Amino acid sequence: QVEQDFFEAKEVASRKAQEAIEMKKARFMNYDGMVLRWYAYWDDDRFARGPIRRKFAVLFYMADGTIEMIEQPRFNLPKTALFLSRRKVPRKYDLRNLSQPDPEDDYDETDFSIGKTLYIYDRPYFIYDCDPYTKDYVMARDRLDTFPDPIDIEIREPELAKPTTPPHNGFGSYEDSLRNTKRVMPKVEMKDARYLLELGLEAIRFTAALQTDDP
Repeated sequence: QVEQDFFEAKEVASRKAQEAIEMKKARFMNYDGMVLRWYAYWDDDRFARGPIRRKFAVLFYMADGTIEMIEQPRFNLPKTALFLSRRKVPRKYDLRNLSQPDPEDDYDETDFSIGKTLYIYDRPYFIYDCDPYTKDYVMARDRLDTFPDPIDIEIREPELAKPTTPPHNGFGSYEDSLRNTKRVMPKVEMKDARYLLELGLEAIRFTAALQTDDP
């Protein structure tokens, strides 16, 4: 009886593995080349100057359910950079448990939508937009008549009031006084470089005669 149960369990496991392989092949044939592109951001608070809003393009590959993240340019990142290589990402990540996660617990295409926060390796990423292809695909898949609008996530700092220019104090020219109102230590007025280049070598010549009453 024990031997029979062993072979039955082995046969069931083999059949499930074969079904999984067939499903993977069918998914690849149906969705090869289809990539959903979502845009998300993460407020990284590890910098001394304060939180920095880092934007990402989150790519979901329909063929195998893998995710890739590409960071978008920012003030100290001149061009796009690979942030997360293509892989399956679990919905719940436990650093203390490094065992093989259940494939059913990985993110799939239905987990993505505008306005939703995804926790990818314990970091929150807020989805604020997607590309036109992803929008059309989700609307056809879910039979939607309308689609959520992109969310404005730009951080706008309040404009500081500009101080008014004080009146001329009567010393020197107006330009000289205006320049000194912008500094604690007065500086000499800058010379007009264009004027010096154009007329620096020019000379004005006059003829004169001595005017005197002596014969």
